Amino acid sequence: MQLPIQVVLKDVLQPAAVQEEVIRAADAMERFHDRITSCRVAVTNPDARHRSGGLFDVHISLRVPGHGDIEVSRRAADRAEREHLNVALRKAFAQARRQLQDIAREKRGDVKTRAQQPSG
Repeated sequence: MQLPIQVVLKDVLQPAAVQEEVIRAADAMERFHDRITSCRVAVTNPDARHRSGGLFDVHISLRVPGHGDIEVSRRAADRAEREHLNVALRKAFAQARRQLQDIAREKRGDVKTRAQQPSG
């Protein structure tokens, strides 16, 4: 990445360990697209009073030249179940990875199109 990875943590237990995990996952994104110019990851615990369980919001913003920003948000309010922070991070980065892979396929001209079904 051209710019350092920005990590913002709010009301997260063990912030050093979480930051390390976020940086590792963000660095791995370059395997899927080598032209990422910036990455910002914000992790918040919207219910800081509840220290166990999994109420975490994860927002990832990646900038890819020629394609603008890739934005991924996993909000605790959008999920019925609680999930561990590592699971929330893994799922958010998986969404970002899929978008990067789509961009890379498009760049190579390797975009799948559906064949028209014969009508009849």
